[in-house]
Amino acid sequence: MMATAGTADNAGAGLWLRRGALLVLATVLVWQVVVRHMADYHAQRALGGERAAADLALQWDATQPRALELKARYLVREAGPEPDGQARQRAQLWLQRAVAADPARGNNLSTLALLAQPGDPAEGAALAAVADRLAPVQPRNQRFLAQYALNGDDLAAAVSHLARAMVGAPETQATVFPLLVQVAADPAAREVLAAIAEDPQPFPWWNGFFAHVANNGENLDALRGLVQLREASGAYPLQEYERNLYVNRLRREGLVAEAYLHWVNGLGKTRLAVLGFLYDGGFEQDFDNDAGFGWVARPPANSGIRITRSNTYGTGGERALRLALGGKRVRFAHLYQHVFLDAGRYTVRGRVRPEQLKGRRGLQWRVYCTAGSGALLGQSELFLGTGDWRAFDFEIDVPPDCGGQILRLYSAGSRDVDHELAGTIWFDDMQIELNK
Repeated sequence: MMATAGTADNAGAGLWLRRGALLVLATVLVWQVVVRHMADYHAQRALGGERAAADLALQWDATQPRALELKARYLVREAGPEPDGQARQRAQLWLQRAVAADPARGNNLSTLALLAQPGDPAEGAALAAVADRLAPVQPRNQRFLAQYALNGDDLAAAVSHLARAMVGAPETQATVFPLLVQVAADPAAREVLAAIAEDPQPFPWWNGFFAHVANNGENLDALRGLVQLREASGAYPLQEYERNLYVNRLRREGLVAEAYLHWVNGLGKTRLAVLGFLYDGGFEQDFDNDAGFGWVARPPANSGIRITRSNTYGTGGERALRLALGGKRVRFAHLYQHVFLDAGRYTVRGRVRPEQLKGRRGLQWRVYCTAGSGALLGQSELFLGTGDWRAFDFEIDVPPDCGGQILRLYSAGSRDVDHELAGTIWFDDMQIELNK
């Protein structure tokens, strides 16, 4: 009986020991959670701008990686753009501790590379290479690596890092785009953009950059440079979006001949087959609706106007232009084509078939200058009523100071009621001929 009692006492003691050990372990774990929570809390405060909070975070946890990183950045900031050796060394020590606490954070390594670059270029290059492998698209890391590359006069590498930084941080475009514009405008530096221009699809900011250059550039050098790089691409040819921006910019600059030649060079065989002074006068191709020299048909929404290419009897080809108007008071000017004619006298010809087209005045083709004087060069008769297919023509005189022109269909009249048209009208076989 005494042995049994001793065994029970030993078992009870062992149970209390195990319970005590578990309690101690639980207390330690809870304390570790508290320590980490408090350290992270103060680190977040430090990230928000409260500098003293970084020290508080490190008091709770001497390995808190963000607090260690911030301590280094404070030292770098205080030392100015060219820190002396002692300031660099102190910052490096803090960053080395931050890297040890969080080895995967690339921007700490890229900052270490920047600090090592003046005194030990080989070490800086090694650190930069590791940072790039660890965080190839992390915006902050890539910006630091871009600065590292610029410090080493490696413009190509700097552009590559900035290109990747903008993928993850679109807000940086406002500061990076002006730099890239300078690069594009400089023939000696432009080639560093070639790798991006060869296939810009991985860079969602490219279209915005191209538009920025097309719309805001002080001169055409940067835009022409980008177009040349894109046209040299075998992987991803110049997009219609880019071509339209370029043609629009050339036209705004009054360089209509250059715009026209660029547009023509982008046409395929099928479209070249319907090219003349007037493009696709038989309306066989889809409406271009772009900045080039093809047909643009853009009726306003809810206007009751429909502009289509349709089959009907008596056409010169497969289709003709069909314009249907719903009787609303809309000043019609929504079908046009930019043209490029040298100085001289021309005849505009076509065929027309109105179908119960009702209104006070009717529709009328007009040709205006778009580069130079802006004058009216000629206009057709008014079209109204009902009839079978018939020919029409009118003459235009293009003066030497008229570098570009536009052929547009208008509703005639000066009062709102004059533009209240209802019915249908067809056009086909339109062309512009040089008079001899």
